[in-house]
Amino acid sequence: AYLTHDSRSVRKQHCSGFKHKANVRAYYAVFLEQLQVHERKIQEQQYEQQSRQAFQASLQPQFQAFRPPNMMMCQPVGVGQPPPHMFPRQQQHMRGPPPQGGGQGMPPPRGM
Repeated sequence: AYLTHDSRSVRKQHCSGFKHKANVRAYYAVFLEQLQVHERKIQEQQYEQQSRQAFQASLQPQFQAFRPPNMMMCQPVGVGQPPPHMFPRQQQHMRGPPPQGGGQGMPPPRGM
């Protein structure tokens, strides 16, 4: 209700009136109902989050059984380089000229 006169006595009379009191009760009833609905939504979200976390925690041991241990530690040998047993002749030529004494990589024995 709109108060046409605003003075202390008029405000006091308005606040003590039965219509004002009924309107205040209705306002707070709606407010409490909305608050309860909001609290229920929060509880449901918390329950869903807890159940999701529990489900994920129960799945982790199963997936770890299929994953190799130390998965982050496993790296191919010589990342970016071919393994040492591949292309041995190319690697020898890449190192420089063949060594003296037959080109086999080892010098001939003394006395020969």
